[in-house]
Parts: sequence; structure tokens; C-alpha cells
Amino acid sequence: MPYVFHGGIYPDLHGDTKNTGILEMTPPGTLMVPMLSCGVNAGNHYRRDYEPAKPIVRVGERVLRGQRIADGEKGKSCPVFSPVSGHVSDIGTMSLPDGRVTPFVQIYNDSEMTLFHGTENMRMNKRLSECTFEEIALLIRRAGIVDTGRGNVPLADKLELASGRVECCILNCIEDEPYISSDEKLLMETPETVLNGMKIVLKALGLREGIVALGENRPNLIKHLRRAIGHDKLFSIRVLKSKYPAGDERLLIYALARHELPLGKTPYDSGFMTVGPSALADVYRTFVTGVPPLSRVLTVAGDCVDGSYTVKAPIGTSFSDIIEFVGGVKEEKEPSSIIEGGPLRGHGIFPDKVNEFVVTNLTSGVLVMSEGSISRKKEYACINCGRCADVCPMMLSPHHIYRLSFDCRYDEAVSEGAALCIGCGSCTYVCPGGIDVSAYILHAADAVREHNDINRFIDPSFDGSTEIIDEAEPEAGNEQN
Repeated sequence: MPYVFHGGIYPDLHGDTKNTGILEMTPPGTLMVPMLSCGVNAGNHYRRDYEPAKPIVRVGERVLRGQRIADGEKGKSCPVFSPVSGHVSDIGTMSLPDGRVTPFVQIYNDSEMTLFHGTENMRMNKRLSECTFEEIALLIRRAGIVDTGRGNVPLADKLELASGRVECCILNCIEDEPYISSDEKLLMETPETVLNGMKIVLKALGLREGIVALGENRPNLIKHLRRAIGHDKLFSIRVLKSKYPAGDERLLIYALARHELPLGKTPYDSGFMTVGPSALADVYRTFVTGVPPLSRVLTVAGDCVDGSYTVKAPIGTSFSDIIEFVGGVKEEKEPSSIIEGGPLRGHGIFPDKVNEFVVTNLTSGVLVMSEGSISRKKEYACINCGRCADVCPMMLSPHHIYRLSFDCRYDEAVSEGAALCIGCGSCTYVCPGGIDVSAYILHAADAVREHNDINRFIDPSFDGSTEIIDEAEPEAGNEQN
């Protein structure tokens, strides 16, 4: 029996991507590279706001592929690199799908793809066994690698927070959003890059074993990774029940170890660290070649395009160029929304603005949706049916917190657990009244947080251990080497 957690929902995953492998996209003629590449606010646990990197190039200057074009400050931002060779044609500001505004550097692609010679200096020219924590962390920081999981935190920051505190590192391979399967495709085609990246992280943290967490709805991936791991004792596989939001790291840790993370605590406080496949692949490639991440593997899908595809697109590629790359919008369809990410946690943009938004290193998917494929409910008053409480993975009472937030009683809402909300939207998904319950809960926590008053709701006596078991215990057969 798979590992489980309380609540959750079972949305239709809408099938797999076409059996075409990862399609590598030729860089377009012009790319707009955003300077903000980390720190998206997600839920209520990673609310740290990162700053944009500072451009160090000028309009008219020639740049090479892999050349740093913006400096990042430790703990505040990440360095940014040019994905192509060419000339800087503009520097300005742009909006990201999550609503943040960032500077950008626009690069006119000369199509030569000349590699910057300085990337050789970033490569680790020694055996992994000889590398120290400081050397590995510095390599990852200089490459600007971001773990595109909860909070989108720079991986070097995560390593420094985890060093000496964690006893277990989890490779989170669970994709629980409908349509999105970019990590699965990456693991199916190049599992060695991800597993070798995991070995580098384990070496940095001084750990001898890592857990590979997978969803039971990916049987082919489970078999494939089992073969790739073979008899390597560094890795063990754990299979989780396939329901949303199984990929959330707090729920993942609870499902695997039955350990809750109290308000104000991070996974590191409980001895855990999670990391995603794409970040680990970037770590390995930078370790071996010295070339920083310049592209992103993402899903392109929706009922307005002909099927689902996995595309490797350069950072800074516009959504419109990506949609055209997979064949464009169907003639008989009219998009009503473009979603960056998945339909449950992603960010929607208007179709007429599709040229203004670009791929970042955080983009997991671009969904092109028609009006008929998007469920829009008319909003009615809450009837206290309790469905939201049944599916809440944090075991809150969303309908009660919603009412408090609706009445602007924010302190009371936080006292009832609003700050524990992970923003998964399961409550909104099942609400028969069409109420965006999750948004009201997050707003209550934000309102208190704006006054730096959230810490007074933390219970310092709770260490996170729990005896709450709401579903069947996993059987021993789910631990596989």
C-alpha cells in the first residue's frame, strides 16, 4: 500500500505527453531574459521575497552563450546568464505571470551559439570524493541553480540551511498537477543526470542514502528508475498514493515519516531536505561541463493545441514562440486563458498578452485552454457542507477560516490555522458554491504577516511529532532498493 496523507483530491491528469521524447527548441530570434528567477510566494511557508539580479551588460554589447549578464547577491538573488550568443538590444521591465515586476535583458540572437570561454572555470575539475561542501555549494551558487519546488529557493541557500541539520534528503519526483509531466520525461530520458546530481548533493551534505519519492500513477517511471538505480545502495524508492497535492514537501515528509512541520519550522528543523529532478540535472551538468542552466524542460498542453508535448526551451523564449513550435493553436479553437504551470497552482494570463510573457527557470508548463475546458462556477454563499474540511491536507476547517477572513477578522483566522495553509486550492476545487476559499485563507495570513505579527501564533512547545494516522499505514513492500 502506498504512503498516504490526510485529505487531497483526485483531479483528471489528462493523459501523458506525446511519445516524441523531449523536443529541443531552436532559440528564437529575440529573447527577453528576466532578472528575477527565484522566490515565488507559494502557500504560507516560503514567503521570502527575493530581489531581481542587477544587469551588468549594456545595450549594444555583444554577449556569448553562458555568459553572466546579471549579478546575484547571496541570499537575495541569483546570477543570470545569456542562453544564446548575440547582442543586447534592450533593457527594461516586464511582468511575470505571478504578478511580480522584474527588469529584463533582451538579446538579439545571432544564431551562432558561441559558448562563453569562462564556463570552463565553473566546471569542477576534481573527483566528487575530493570535493568539499564549500566547493559544491559555491559551484551551485555561481551557476544560479534554483530548486523549482516549494518556494523556488536557490539550491545553494537550501544546502547551507540543511548542512549539519538534515539526516535525510528526498528526491521529489511527484508531479500531482493535471497535464504537467516535464519531470517524468526528464527522468525517463536522462535518469543518470538526475541521480548523479543527487549524489553530488548527498556528498555535500555528508549523507549516505537518499530517498526517491514517486507517485503510484507513474508505473513506467517506477520501473525505469528501479532499473537505473540497480543495486546502488545510495538510493531507495518510496511510492506515494497518487492524489493532489502529494508533491508538497510538507505532506511528502508527513507521508514518509509521519512528522508534521509546525508553524515557523522548516523541513531542515525536522532533519529533512527535498529537491526536485530539474535542479539536480542542472547540478550535474554544471559540475561536469561548467555550463549553467540556460533552458527549461516544460510541458506544453491544453485543448487548444494538438496534444501534449515536452519541450526544452531557452530561458527568455516567449510563450507565443513555444506555442507556435508545437504547431500553434487549433483553427477551431479560441484560447480563453494561457496558464503558466498547472491548472491548480499555476498563474493565468490573457491570450492577447501571450507575447509579453516568457519562459523562466521556474516554468513547468504552458497550458493553452479554451472557455469550455475551464470550470467556472457561479459563486454562492457557503452552506457549511464541510467538503473543504474533508479534502484539506493540513486538516484545517477552511469553511470556518473563510468566514473569518470574509469578515476581516484576520487574527482569529490565523488563530484557527490560516498560516498553516499551503495554498493547494483543494478546498476551492471541491466547493459547490464556487468560492475561492483558498484565496480568502491566504489573504488572512498575508494581512497579519504584513504587520510582522505572524510569529505570535507559533507554538514553541510543538516539536512536530504526531500520532495522527488518518489512513492505512504503508506496508513494508513499498521500500525498494
